[in-house]
Amino acid sequence: MGYGISQTDIIQKLNSMRQPFNVNQIAQIMAIKSLKDKKFLRDSLEINKTCYEYITKELDKDSIKYIDSYTNFITIYFGKDASVIFEGLLKKGIILRPLKNYGLPNYLRVTIGTMNECKLFIKNLRIF
Repeated sequence: MGYGISQTDIIQKLNSMRQPFNVNQIAQIMAIKSLKDKKFLRDSLEINKTCYEYITKELDKDSIKYIDSYTNFITIYFGKDASVIFEGLLKKGIILRPLKNYGLPNYLRVTIGTMNECKLFIKNLRIF
């Protein structure tokens, strides 16, 4: 969830590039409700921090470069066209976001999930 405030011409440019799957109104309402649940927030932040640290530690072990982040995702640099890695992981049921459309064909973005999901991602990434 997020928002942007800008001049109309900039918003129009952003809208022309945005992904087709906007967050619907029900999801927006639930996101606002979840922000009021302090325990949920603390737990979610802790899980995200722990899993982020796990993934970056494993990427460091394998000398894989990434863009450091304070978000729930990591942008990973592969040094070559990442579409083969994207397709291979997709066949294993692991969905990443290719960044080719953003002018970054050598990068993939992975969202931080549960620890089990992160371990599965690292295990399968090492195949490539």
